[in-house]
Amino acid sequence: MVSRLARQEILTRWPLPMVTAVIDESVLRRKLGGRKVRQGQLEHLLKSDRLRNITLQVLPLDCEENSGVDGPFVLLTPKGKQQVAHLEVQGVGQLITDPEQVRILAARYGSIRGQALTPRESLALMQELLGEP
Repeated sequence: MVSRLARQEILTRWPLPMVTAVIDESVLRRKLGGRKVRQGQLEHLLKSDRLRNITLQVLPLDCEENSGVDGPFVLLTPKGKQQVAHLEVQGVGQLITDPEQVRILAARYGSIRGQALTPRESLALMQELLGEP
């Protein structure tokens, strides 16, 4: 948990990294850990969304055919370096450096963002979920 909190400090350290994320609505609705845990997670996401360098979007449940169905991935663009991708499944991570594979994932991410709710709609949905028992 300490390392997770330390990683979050990166989000507010200068220079601020630009972060965009698309979260599947099913993740927000799943009640793992009970009501208090879910409420804390939603509050944290809403607080993060207020930072000017972070943009959150939600991929709605009714988006039956979406470009993210093969699972999560992270695109990283280090300053002055080539973009890379990171995949993690069941605790096993893989760094993707092949430019063609990274290009495909970047295009897929663009499609996912286009299928997701707008940032404003996503914020409203998270606020609505926060009010649910």
